Amino acid sequence: MQNPRQAKESFRHFAGWLTALFLTALGAQLWAVWLYGSPIPIWDQWYEADALFRPWSEGHLHMSNLIAIDSNNRAVITNLFDIFIIWLNGRWDPLLQMTVNAFIHATFACGLAYCLWNFLGRKRGWLICFLLMPFFALPYGGENAIWGYNSMWYFVNIFALATIAGLGFAKAGTWRWWLGFVAAVLGLLTMASGLVAPITAGALILLRAIKIGGLKKKDLITLGLCVILTVLGSLIVGMSE
Repeated sequence: MQNPRQAKESFRHFAGWLTALFLTALGAQLWAVWLYGSPIPIWDQWYEADALFRPWSEGHLHMSNLIAIDSNNRAVITNLFDIFIIWLNGRWDPLLQMTVNAFIHATFACGLAYCLWNFLGRKRGWLICFLLMPFFALPYGGENAIWGYNSMWYFVNIFALATIAGLGFAKAGTWRWWLGFVAAVLGLLTMASGLVAPITAGALILLRAIKIGGLKKKDLITLGLCVILTVLGSLIVGMSE
């Protein structure tokens, strides 16, 4: 076990690598935007403009606009986020959306690295960051980088990570557990695939119960919550079909 001084030094070393990971992921994403991004909206961005931005600018935006279905998804979080960006900027700018999405992408990379580092006993942080760098720098799903509307893909990953870490590993009632619960709800309001996170958290609880030979009371509460969230997510997806 590390003493406080060693722990502080270990975190400082990891923070350096975390910064390198953030800048690598951010720089690679911004490079893709610079090379292929366009100020002219493409594909679903036109739908977003007609169904969301126009009624908002005309002063008759309703809740039905925010929760409207788009390709089986209820992208409430992305809708609110994009309106907020326009409000801050004063106008709709797809390139600005892509730039902000690059920061979200890099933030998720660091969040994943931190969770892995913590899960592995706060050791080998440099190796974790080093292995994640090419994964987040190479243009996997490159179309997401040049679609301003596709922040939903980054948000659902962040919420899924927080859900699994909070509901799957934290004790019921702690702040990490509540963070996981809030993230699970937000995930359902981001994409249809948001329901996968509570399913995964519930599966982790069941695997742990099999290992120790039974469910603890607090784990039973979390498992029940995961089931409710999964059913709710399934209903949301079902209503969109």
